[in-house]
Amino acid sequence: MAVTADGGASHFVQHLASTSLGLTVTEHWNPYFEMFAISRNRPDGSPVVGIDTGTLYVIGPRLALDGGVQVGLTEDATAFSAFAGFSVAVGIANTRGSQRRAMRRRRQAARSRNDQTAEASPRAASA
Repeated sequence: MAVTADGGASHFVQHLASTSLGLTVTEHWNPYFEMFAISRNRPDGSPVVGIDTGTLYVIGPRLALDGGVQVGLTEDATAFSAFAGFSVAVGIANTRGSQRRAMRRRRQAARSRNDQTAEASPRAASA
């Protein structure tokens, strides 16, 4: 990735790596831990390495709150920061899971009705 430095005069290449571990503890709480490294954030800079940890609180299928803390491990990294925010999912692709579940429930209900009708038919025919 090419990054423009202060004043737009020079450019440099920047690399980013990240690894994380997240857990689903309950239906709503999802804590995580992440370590990241950025090759440099200015042309004459050194690597930026840090860790952060936090949690997401899922309010609904399209809304989540998050917050956490970040600690820098190298000289060019910010020593400490706290953060909070929210995420909103938009678009049709994010509803497919709930649409599939609803369709599955409709199919199961239809099968159940068909099974009940099939069970009732032989009795009605023999009467």
